[in-house]
Amino acid sequence: AIAQIQEVDALVRTEFPNIELFWSIADEPSNAASPPFTATTDSLLDITAGHFNAPEDTQWFNSVSAKLVNPSVGLNDNDFHLLAKEDSKVYLYNIEQHRQAAGLATWYWQTDGYFQWHARMPSAYPFSPVDAREDDVFFIYPAAELCSTKPDIDWTLLAISQGIYDQRWLQWLTITATYDLRAAQLITSIKKAIKQQGSPLNIETSTLTQWLIEIKQLANHIHTEASHGSNSQPSSIKTNE
Repeated sequence: AIAQIQEVDALVRTEFPNIELFWSIADEPSNAASPPFTATTDSLLDITAGHFNAPEDTQWFNSVSAKLVNPSVGLNDNDFHLLAKEDSKVYLYNIEQHRQAAGLATWYWQTDGYFQWHARMPSAYPFSPVDAREDDVFFIYPAAELCSTKPDIDWTLLAISQGIYDQRWLQWLTITATYDLRAAQLITSIKKAIKQQGSPLNIETSTLTQWLIEIKQLANHIHTEASHGSNSQPSSIKTNE
């Protein structure tokens, strides 16, 4: 079986060289009847992944090179920051606070990304059997509830899109904080508020929106200063978080 996986892995990487491919060998293992790992999986460690949703799942973290976690695992800020320093990938997945997960939490916990799936959600490349868990084709059976007379999309997609937009501005703020004191102070304020709430997932969307406004205002000030030749900010700073 391992030889077959390695053969298919090599084929997929040849056909889709821009895809970072991992093989999931753990589907929320604490919910399963038996542990998913054996010694034979060690030869696949560099290309395997698992998604975890219970505190007991942490015992298998070192058995995969890509970890997908959600809040049910019970990781705290320090756990995420330690994972971020390891030579492995860490992703969030299937979180109810979609905007926060796609933006603020991914930035704050320094994870490599965020996945959201379930139900009728086609993903990635059509007709590729290894791009995600969900199918590319769905059979929709008759239901008592009629479809909308107007085309629409799920609000989840909009929330995730907004979270990605948040993250882009947070990344800009992080880079700017290396040379602008105001950006560093704003990051300190944001992180302090997150700690007070216990998690970035607990931040209200109204607070997120206000932070976004403040970041954009700072960007506008910096742009205006640059266009007028102002250089009142220090070229480099150090902050203690």
